[in-house]
Amino acid sequence: MKYKSLIWIGIGYIVLKWSIIIGVAGYLYESGIWSNWYILFVPLIGLVLFGFVKKVFLKKAHFLGYRKSFYKILKYYYPQHYKSLYNQTEKKFEEISKDVSFAATSKNPMDKRLDFCAFFLGLIQVLEKNGESYPQIKAIAIGIAEDYVRPKNRIQAYVKKLPVKLIGTVPGRFLVGKLNKRIQTKGHEDGFRAHIVTDEKETFGLGYGINISECGICKLFLKHGASQYSPILCEVDKITTRLAGLEMIRTGTIAKGADICDFRYRKI
Repeated sequence: MKYKSLIWIGIGYIVLKWSIIIGVAGYLYESGIWSNWYILFVPLIGLVLFGFVKKVFLKKAHFLGYRKSFYKILKYYYPQHYKSLYNQTEKKFEEISKDVSFAATSKNPMDKRLDFCAFFLGLIQVLEKNGESYPQIKAIAIGIAEDYVRPKNRIQAYVKKLPVKLIGTVPGRFLVGKLNKRIQTKGHEDGFRAHIVTDEKETFGLGYGINISECGICKLFLKHGASQYSPILCEVDKITTRLAGLEMIRTGTIAKGADICDFRYRKI
């Protein structure tokens, strides 16, 4: 759905651009005031139209990512005032996002998920302010996560299971080694730090597991006085693991007081 939208926006831009150029050129020619010098204005017209299309695209793209799932699930739970709740969440996110702005350029790829988590935190604060219970907030959060990560077609479903197929292969081991170096590096004091475990005896024969020693989500939620809600985000890991064709075995999480989050997996 996302890529189809991008394609149609691109086609629309091209059609609109040349329709205007040909239309204006035709009018000038028929009026007898055409000059070949007007060709110099074609790039200018293109830039103006590009600016217009870009503005429309950004507005539409706002709902192409995880925000679309937030909007959809809020509408399901609160059909009467979901727009108000969503707008309140956006405002909260604008405040919280300042604390995770480093994620976009962090050298640690795990930090990239903090933008998503900050939006979750914004929603949690809004729902809590509106008097919702913990179980209700958890149900809504899990619903959003499931909708967002659920494959929309067979290709996406296959891609989610592809990393498991690569584990143990030469390219797979190479990529795991590269990833391990990156996630061991702390990109920011408020971010993640982890390392990959490859010993088959420690990983149920899979040869892949992760120990998270510093959790950016827990740091973010703690900073905003919402530590009691951080375990909800831990539930999302179970969803993504299942979609990858794995069963997750985890004995503890930092969100619940453990020193590390020990992710171990077993093929279903």
